[in-house]
Amino acid sequence: MAFVAQYTLADARAEVMTRLGFADQGTAVTRGVKRINSFIQQATNELALEVRWTDTVFELFLSLITGQDRYEFPDETTIGSFTMEVVDMNGRRYPMAGGIQVQDWPGDSTDPELLAKIGLPTRWRVVDREIQIIPAPTDVFTKLAIFYQRRVPIYRDDGDLLPFDSEAIIQRAVILGKVHYQQPGVQEARQMHAQYVARIVAKQGPGRVFNVGGRQSHYLRVQKVPLGGQNGNIGPGVEYSDGWNPW
Repeated sequence: MAFVAQYTLADARAEVMTRLGFADQGTAVTRGVKRINSFIQQATNELALEVRWTDTVFELFLSLITGQDRYEFPDETTIGSFTMEVVDMNGRRYPMAGGIQVQDWPGDSTDPELLAKIGLPTRWRVVDREIQIIPAPTDVFTKLAIFYQRRVPIYRDDGDLLPFDSEAIIQRAVILGKVHYQQPGVQEARQMHAQYVARIVAKQGPGRVFNVGGRQSHYLRVQKVPLGGQNGNIGPGVEYSDGWNPW
């Protein structure tokens, strides 16, 4: 979880300009808006690849339907980050392997749409923006637990929020600006930035957990989500926000 204020794009841009010494240069600030925004976007993209930020990592529960082998999922997920488990009615978890080939289809069927059996799902793949699992589940298996990383946003509006630690993104954007404008102190800034990122990553808490339905129209929170807390627990007696939605 973040340990600094969550900045908007406009907040971050103003901070980057200040640290680069451009905040008091009048019309030059206006001309530099797109370039500074680009530094912030690049900084976000780079850091998302380098660090598995807890603020972007989620465990998503999809409700399974007996005999149904395909399930939709939120568009903001990064497909390449998926790992999956099947959960039974007693809460036991069974890991699933990614990738489905012809020889994996149950029974004698080689047609993905003509599954011959239901049982414990053991493999999964993504097809047509849906998760397909085989075999299709029996009524013993109630949920699909998906660990995933949220897709990095493209900043379009000044009110867009930075998706993870704002200070790390701002520091990286400043370094990019120093390189571009050939300002001194690049190496020192890089060293301080590396130390900061190492500290903040070491202090990250666990990811958030949501229960959602098995169809895209059902992607609604079914439990109250706390406003704060180190571990993001969900349950009765926890201060929560009714208006918050992960998507």
